[in-house]
Amino acid sequence: MRKTLCDVLEEMKKLGIIRKCNSRYASLVALAKKKNGYNCACIVYRLSNKHTVFDPLPMIPLADVFQFIESNRYLSKIDLSKGC
Repeated sequence: MRKTLCDVLEEMKKLGIIRKCNSRYASLVALAKKKNGYNCACIVYRLSNKHTVFDPLPMIPLADVFQFIESNRYLSKIDLSKGC
């Protein structure tokens, strides 16, 4: 299990999804095996959430976001291929 976790984290590091850092805060990592056999790293944020300030502002609906960006000439994209 530890070897599998190390492999998953190393792959995420190579893809630039995660990086090494020095912080006094850390979260636990759990492995979840997906139906296709792929191991997905899941972060357990319970401990971090105790120190997080609640933001009462609601998220903007996607329809509003798309309406706002439809006239833009340049757009960025986000790779969500590793979303579990």
